[in-house]
Amino acid sequence: MNGTAPGSAAERRGMEKTADRTESAAKRTAVLLSSYNGERFIREQIESILAQENAGPVDLYVRDDASSDGTCGIVRELMKAHENLFLIEGAHAGSTESFFSLLHAAQDYDYYALSDQDDVWLPDKLSSALAALSDAERGASSGSAGKDASPAPLLYACTSYLADPVLRKSGHISQTQRRAITFYNTAVQNICMGHNQVMNRALRDLLTSMPLDTGKIYAHDMWITQTASAAGTILFDNTPHTLYRQHEGNELGFGTGPFSWAKRRFERAKSGETEKIARQTAYFVDTMASYLSEEEIREAKAFLSARSFPDRLRLAIRTKFYRQKKTETVLFRLLYLSGGYRA
Repeated sequence: MNGTAPGSAAERRGMEKTADRTESAAKRTAVLLSSYNGERFIREQIESILAQENAGPVDLYVRDDASSDGTCGIVRELMKAHENLFLIEGAHAGSTESFFSLLHAAQDYDYYALSDQDDVWLPDKLSSALAALSDAERGASSGSAGKDASPAPLLYACTSYLADPVLRKSGHISQTQRRAITFYNTAVQNICMGHNQVMNRALRDLLTSMPLDTGKIYAHDMWITQTASAAGTILFDNTPHTLYRQHEGNELGFGTGPFSWAKRRFERAKSGETEKIARQTAYFVDTMASYLSEEEIREAKAFLSARSFPDRLRLAIRTKFYRQKKTETVLFRLLYLSGGYRA
């Protein structure tokens, strides 16, 4: 599905409740949650978001992607007790289009946080993100030439505790930052998973300022991470602030350890995931070329277009693209040699 603005009358009506809201002096945050047949876990997630501590004014927007279960009924029930919870009922569009629709719809906030429907946020999740973003904005402002300089795009992300369907921790956490998060990393790995992404308004405005063909975007959160790495700054917190629920309904999931991760990685590669990542990265390079260096563009195009084994072997040996862990970088290069990452 192409385009990003919310187009249906039903989606526009979902925003009308905010029209007469008075502006607060405190900085305001919009939490954006895309739901689809999420009745099993969504209540727990919404309640954890609305119970965030020391986060200032927070509005939660749920865009339902045409669920056929009781998801919308649960959200409507919770809306009766929470004036800052809003429901947008949209046509089925898929998660990427749904999240970009939310980014367009929720206007005039200082910060924007993304949320999945099946996790649980720890009480300090949002306050930790907002503190890091505010500190970075203040530091940039104090070091800028003029006090009216526009803020730079900022993206915050953190790690998560991996948990089972009833939220028992597995003893593992999601990927930590071990190396710099640059374009050469974000082109092939999404370390900043969507359920932990919080961005400032400058990044949100950049993301919504251009027409995008969302059919060419495999993962919305990876696109956001790539944009932040090329046009702004990524603030990564290695402390977990989320319970990342692993269950059979996860769209991607993470696995519960190195062997589980590797198994799922190979399964996803066999299903064509590396090609989807490659096509998204190729589209990103074309769309965001003005934010990339000539070297980055040249390296990406050579890496994604190589077809012969000798060319791929040469590029696998000398490539600047990498994953955070050395072992994962080795696996990534093997997948490339075997024919993966063809744009």
